[in-house]
Amino acid sequence: MSSASTSRSTPRPSELLAVFAGGCLGALARAGVAEALAVPWGTLLVNVVGAFLLGAVVTRAPKFLGTGFCGAFTTFSTMQVELLELRVLEAAMYGAASIVLGLAAVALGRRV
Repeated sequence: MSSASTSRSTPRPSELLAVFAGGCLGALARAGVAEALAVPWGTLLVNVVGAFLLGAVVTRAPKFLGTGFCGAFTTFSTMQVELLELRVLEAAMYGAASIVLGLAAVALGRRV
């Protein structure tokens, strides 16, 4: 095994710190939004905003903003639980809105 492949599989301490710091801030931001908005609107908001941020920053600060902040800020699993708690028509509209708005947000973020 070459040293180049070994160094790629082991993250540098600065990368770990960036993911940790971004993750802490993302989790705190998501908790703040969850406290401020009713279910499922808070989840929809964080997922759309997170998708926009990923589109805008994934090539600029992938560890801090991409993996760290957006990874902790967005929440696919919470969306799934919320879908199960909604009536069928509401769940279909919420799921479709999440996908359409998320894709549009990524596309818009990539243009920034």
